[in-house]
Order: sequence, then structure tokens, then C-alpha cells
Amino acid sequence: TANGLTVSGNASVTTDDNTPQLTLKSTDADANKGPVLDLQRDSSSPAADDVTGIIRFRGEDAGSNITNYATISSTLKDPSEGSEDGELSFSVMKAGTDTETLLIDSGGIDITGGFTATSGSTITTADNTVQLTLKSTDADANNGPILDLIRDSGSPADGDEVGVIRFKFDDDAGEVNTA
Repeated sequence: TANGLTVSGNASVTTDDNTPQLTLKSTDADANKGPVLDLQRDSSSPAADDVTGIIRFRGEDAGSNITNYATISSTLKDPSEGSEDGELSFSVMKAGTDTETLLIDSGGIDITGGFTATSGSTITTADNTVQLTLKSTDADANNGPILDLIRDSGSPADGDEVGVIRFKFDDDAGEVNTA
């Protein structure tokens, strides 16, 4: 029930065009958050690994099968009062398989399935913890993990520099230096 509106059981909103089927609008002029969408699992016995909500992005494949092309899901990891933990997972369909590509939990962010940044990326921490770890769990005798620095020029030429790792630091005057 919300402002007199009660929906019991399943509800479906269908339109025959691409206009929004649901709009949440807040006309409140204060500094509070709004509008708010709550996905709430109301269990009398919450347990670790309960899924607390899922948003699915679905469509039909070429065989008219309903397919989840992307999913955002939230999982309750620890329901203990005072030490609650949760995680948020992003998955996409890749070659016919639902593939988790991003996991955010109390341990940080885990990016799997390949990560591509199309512009500069910065990883910042406020302490001396590791900012980037390359980890291979392959059990064979081949190389791994592998770090590639790729110069992918449309007009390569002899003498092109192919990669640089720079060590930069601030001196006691706050000026950036390169070692």
C-alpha cells in the first residue's frame, strides 16, 4: 500500500509503444532523496545468501525465447544484527551464458569477464593497500597473469614508443615528480 494504492499478486503494465511504463516522480522541494524505489525482501527468517532483489533486462532471442540479457541482483551475505553484509552483482549474457561481470561487496569491487576502459581510469585509496592485483587461477604451466601494454596505432611507424611505466610522486613541496 502506498498512498491508497494496493497491488496484490502479480501486476503487469503493458503498452504498445516505447513510452515509459512506470515513472517515479517526486515534487518535494527539500534536500532529501527522492524519488525512492525500494526492493524489500520481508522474511521472518533472513539467512545468508538470500537474494534481496533482482532487476532483469529481458527480451526475446531469435527463437522467441525470453532471455535475460542483463541482471542486477542484491544478496544478503550476513543478516546478523550489527554486522550486516550485502553484495551487488551485475551480470550480462555473453555467448548464450549468463556471466557475472561486476561484484561489489564489503571486500571491494571484483571485475570479471574482461574489463575495458575507453578513457583514463584512476584507482585511488586513502591508505597503503594494493590498488591493482592481476590474479590468474589457471593451474597449467603457461604464463599468467599477463599484463599487456598495447599501442594500437592506425599509422604505426619505425621508432614509435610502445609503452612506458612511470613512477610518480609528490615531493615535500607538493610538486609531482617522475622517477
